[in-house]
Amino acid sequence: MTFEFLITCQPASEMDIRYLIVQSLAEALENSEIDFDEDVPDDWVQIRHWKSNDSCMLVGFGLELPERSASSAIVNDFVDNLQDNEYVSHIVKFEDPLLQAQLADRAKEIFFTEMKLRRVLSFIYLRAYEGEHPYELLMDEKNELSRRVPSETDMKSVHENEFFYLEFGQYADLNDVEQQEIHQRPIKNEDASELIANLKGLMRPVQDMRNCAAHNRNPAEVEGNYPTALHNLNDRLDQYLLNNWVK
Repeated sequence: MTFEFLITCQPASEMDIRYLIVQSLAEALENSEIDFDEDVPDDWVQIRHWKSNDSCMLVGFGLELPERSASSAIVNDFVDNLQDNEYVSHIVKFEDPLLQAQLADRAKEIFFTEMKLRRVLSFIYLRAYEGEHPYELLMDEKNELSRRVPSETDMKSVHENEFFYLEFGQYADLNDVEQQEIHQRPIKNEDASELIANLKGLMRPVQDMRNCAAHNRNPAEVEGNYPTALHNLNDRLDQYLLNNWVK
């Protein structure tokens, strides 16, 4: 597994920088639960590039870790060790196969949830319009789509509708009681209207996680509320389908 980093540090030789990196990794391995008594192999640390002046040096390097030695705990411990060194002032981590796998799992979960949401909303709106205008289900909505919706022909060719072209945060703006008088809202069915109204509270943590997955960011700050929010959103959608679809 290859992890890529860029650090800012005091000017030094390549040998000194390599030694600093290797020692930080060795300490992380020693403190881990992995039985690792040998020296860190030279090819585990690969200096990619560096640029230096009188005040600082930028060093890009990679860690080539075997799977048995690659865990988030070890990598985080390594970064902490490096950061604690008085010669290093800044660290950024880029390529991270462990993070990539984690975000892929989250993206898969959210894919199925968003598809279920589109299925429920399509059912609600097709029912409200009695099957008419299937490619203009948002014609009475006041929220604006973030980008141009394809033509009916284009949507039909890929078996999609307008809900596929909403931004994730726009689902919660559908049937908005604050923007529209109650009698003007396109969805008047009480159960369906309540479901849509509840989307804002249900979806925010899921949207935050989706943004991390879409933009390849570490989800540490948003993952606390995510599992419960995803469960509650799926549960609410499943309840609606059970109560309204299976008849």
